[in-house]
Amino acid sequence: MSSDERCPKCDAPRSGSLPACPRCGLATSHAAAWKAADAEAPTASLGAAWAACEAGWDDEARHEAAATAAFATSDYGWLAKRYREVLRTRPDDPVASARLDVLTRRAQAALMATATPKPERATRRFPMVALIVVVAAIAGTALYAAHLGRDRATSTGVRRPVEPNRPGPRTLPEPAIEPAAPRR
Repeated sequence: MSSDERCPKCDAPRSGSLPACPRCGLATSHAAAWKAADAEAPTASLGAAWAACEAGWDDEARHEAAATAAFATSDYGWLAKRYREVLRTRPDDPVASARLDVLTRRAQAALMATATPKPERATRRFPMVALIVVVAAIAGTALYAAHLGRDRATSTGVRRPVEPNRPGPRTLPEPAIEPAAPRR
């Protein structure tokens, strides 16, 4: 597969019929501009360190200097891409494979070290408070309904209109009649 059949951004195989890379989404029309911008090193020190690596490939100190230069400016992606290009041309190269693994671990460690912890979620407190308020409202309503039902427990369940509180009609007490004594 030639380099034209690979994405210049993520190095994934690509087909000329697709409008964009299936892995990273780089538009085919922008591939040439990406390739031109990526050809140069982001900093002069990183470019010089990579050139030194290519000149003395088996020298571990040169590769370490390139990694230090890349991490100083957070350009480890550019350096990793150079090692992937070497692995594409020489798949069995132990130096490129080992250095790519080291770069990956260091990049992950750098990301983890600079990551900010998630803030405590205050949104969990609101639903709990809302739930407590709703349960208390339901319980209060149930108790109030029970209190009202206690007065009506003996009634027939039929509502009667309210009657005014008036005294009943006055009646005279019945005279006490004593039985008459029997006649003799």
